[in-house]
Amino acid sequence: MLSQKPRLTADPTVGVGDLLEPLKTLMEDEKEDNLMKLIEPPSTASWKSGCPTCWLASLGDLFKKYVKVAPNSIISSKKHKTAIERLAANKKINFTRKSNDDFVDAVDDHIRIGLSHLRQLKQDPKKKEQAFRNCDREQQRALDDILDLMNVDVVAAPSTSLAGLQMVPYNVQGDSQGSAGPTSSPACSPPMEGRKPRKSISEDEAIFDAVLGRGNDDEKEVEIKILKTEKKVEETGSPTYGESPQRNNMFSLNMSKAEQDLLQDAHQAPPHFTRWQVPEPKIESEQAQGKEQQGKKGSKQRQRWQKSNT
Repeated sequence: MLSQKPRLTADPTVGVGDLLEPLKTLMEDEKEDNLMKLIEPPSTASWKSGCPTCWLASLGDLFKKYVKVAPNSIISSKKHKTAIERLAANKKINFTRKSNDDFVDAVDDHIRIGLSHLRQLKQDPKKKEQAFRNCDREQQRALDDILDLMNVDVVAAPSTSLAGLQMVPYNVQGDSQGSAGPTSSPACSPPMEGRKPRKSISEDEAIFDAVLGRGNDDEKEVEIKILKTEKKVEETGSPTYGESPQRNNMFSLNMSKAEQDLLQDAHQAPPHFTRWQVPEPKIESEQAQGKEQQGKKGSKQRQRWQKSNT
């Protein structure tokens, strides 16, 4: 079984004053009160991102002081935030638009993200080799100085050797080249009862020869007859379906000669009303009558007015 990765914990003996000293010394050496300007990582740096080697090398002195305080690179987030708050209480270090609580959380995350990447370089030699390919000699020297101060065990890669596996020979029944006799290994189980013996190659060839020698019955000639229906066609070229027996039986009626003539005359007679002979609606006639009555009333009023004036 593979050995489990040991869980690292923060040293309880490390106090708030110990975690306050690295940031305080950084601002005094750089003569800069804007703490975020000094420690802000690149925008791509996060817990799961690649190792930001340039940023870690530029803050080599700061991370050295943190590693001296906590050799396993694990610091208590609660104590570290308290140290940042105490530092902010003495003088203004927050020149961002964030609130004091958000500023303290951001600074704590930046420092612990850097320590996490350094710890991964110390534990995994392959990650260290890949990260150092993107660094120059000065950056590699700065990172080596930090890693030398860390006290973290290197995690060994899981072994992929096949030393624990044992090869067991498999005895095939009927094998002509099986010179080895039966073994007492538990992996080789006895043949199952009732299993049919395997046929030899000669028997299989005989079956194929019998199939190939059999005559092909599908090659016999088959006579195919195509039945065509005849349709009566008039001079115009259109078929006449009125004389078919099915149509006669379906639509024929028992009518006399007089009834047939009457039905034929009704079919040929014109309609009672044509498009131009439809009577006018009553609404229009009523409107015309109303106009005539209004005209009569108007003429009577004019006559009365003329008589009164005379």
